[in-house]
Amino acid sequence: SGNTVSGNVLENNERSIEFIDSTDNTLSDNNITGATVSGISLDTSLGNTVSGNRISDLEDGMGALMLWKSSNNTVSRNILFGGTPMLMIDCTGNVLSENFVIDSEYGVVVGLSSGNTIHSNYFINVTEYVMDTDAGAGAPSANTWDDGTKGNYWSGYGGADADGNGIGDSVCVLYGDNQDNYPLMD
Repeated sequence: SGNTVSGNVLENNERSIEFIDSTDNTLSDNNITGATVSGISLDTSLGNTVSGNRISDLEDGMGALMLWKSSNNTVSRNILFGGTPMLMIDCTGNVLSENFVIDSEYGVVVGLSSGNTIHSNYFINVTEYVMDTDAGAGAPSANTWDDGTKGNYWSGYGGADADGNGIGDSVCVLYGDNQDNYPLMD
């Protein structure tokens, strides 16, 4: 606990950075390429800050940022290319904001994860915005996809912005009862 992992260049690792049962750490400004399992992984960890990292060239289907049974973490201002950028399994109370997810099959994958707030992120060239691994079992995750005034940018969102305020006039339906009430237009 209480560590700072910053400014590293990590290439072609299985798991580039992995914290287990860890609290109050800062993981920032790392450049991670070619991980085969995960770029950054938090497992049963809470109160950590993950920001300013660049993660790219992951194996298809692997997680750039993976949170497992982890709560109250802040994930912000990261740039994620390819793979499965953000994955949350059995998580609550996390805030994911101002991240860029580019050229990916999924923007966010959730499972048994409710009570998280995901806003001000940019999902560009993402095939499917969100996949909930437990939605088919009748237990969809319930998360908040905006901060009450600002949601996320979804490159495939087809809504209009008649008043020109930069917020879509209609909600962006994601899955189940989950929707972005204030999708960003720019």
